[in-house]
Amino acid sequence: METMLLHAVRILHIASQVIKCRVSVGVRISIFKPNLPPKPPQIARRMAQMSHKGHNDYQRFQKGQKLGFKAAILAQCYVCNGEDEGGVDCEAGDTCPLYQHMPYNPNKNRRERTEAQKIADKQAGERLRKQHRATKT
Repeated sequence: METMLLHAVRILHIASQVIKCRVSVGVRISIFKPNLPPKPPQIARRMAQMSHKGHNDYQRFQKGQKLGFKAAILAQCYVCNGEDEGGVDCEAGDTCPLYQHMPYNPNKNRRERTEAQKIADKQAGERLRKQHRATKT
């Protein structure tokens, strides 16, 4: 991540010398997407109400703390979407390396459990309840 940021800063520095202007280091990634259409009002409204999921996870990552699976995904979505939650207007789509794990993926498939698995789960539950009742008395 840091090497990408350094590379982006170098590109901005070179671009600023070419067009003779001063560019601050804190520029958002959206500078590389100059022709984006304005967001529809319902998306802009929802983005204003968002909690910016992933911000705390990204801060923990920067401090060197370990992240869980979901926290790592939320941090990546936060960074990739220009420090926004990403659930409303994620533009990466299929190109995202975490697409199959995306928390906002509408096509997420859940594995169907077979009848044998359901019966085995019920039997295991009954067995655990009996053990629990036996230890209570």
